Amino acid sequence: MILRIDRILKKFGGHIVLNDVSFGLIEKEIFGLVGANGAGKTTLINVITGFLKPEKGKIFFNGQNITGYKPHEICKLGINRTFQIPTCLPNLTVKENIMIALLFNNDKKIKIEERIKELTELCGISSKLNTLASNLNTSELKRLDLARALATNPKILLLDEFYTGLNVEQANQYIKLLNQIREEGITLMVVEHNMRIISKLCERIMVLDYGRKIAEGNPEEVMRDPSVIEAYLGKIH
Repeated sequence: MILRIDRILKKFGGHIVLNDVSFGLIEKEIFGLVGANGAGKTTLINVITGFLKPEKGKIFFNGQNITGYKPHEICKLGINRTFQIPTCLPNLTVKENIMIALLFNNDKKIKIEERIKELTELCGISSKLNTLASNLNTSELKRLDLARALATNPKILLLDEFYTGLNVEQANQYIKLLNQIREEGITLMVVEHNMRIISKLCERIMVLDYGRKIAEGNPEEVMRDPSVIEAYLGKIH
């Protein structure tokens, strides 16, 4: 496995947010992490990417223990993320936002202009190169956030609530886009509360409920799991 999460415990004060969570990512798969609001999905991403430190447990990337690494160190190793609310720099253009991410990568072999062209074409924002991020709509901002994450040349990409705020047509476009990204050799973990989207996209999924893993497997197996039906499926549209 390219990423292994081993018995993670995370608390905020006396409140347990992640309770003994373990799972792994297989290289070049699309893995889904689902759960209702407050299940601990974003907290888990924050722990994996170094924004939060766990009280207990370990994180291994390609066999290397990266528990406690800082976010920029984890990004340099090859794990990056998008955010539920895109963190693009509003007063910079699409091109400038991506350029900053490319400079962080510090790969002298990369031809910056060519790579920006490739990323904006892949993410469907090539016509917005000189548009300020503040003038983009929700779908375009998510695409820019994705392009910036891809600019760091990740081996693993974690997508936090990527489909929130999108209509059905936009969501279907993103399913196609993420499959294209996987075909480039990138392992994806998609965090989402909408089980229908996850079941279309992912080979394997895991369900969190109040910080505990209650199921893991292929979408059909998980959706038939009695604990998932009781704890999760009844809560979503």
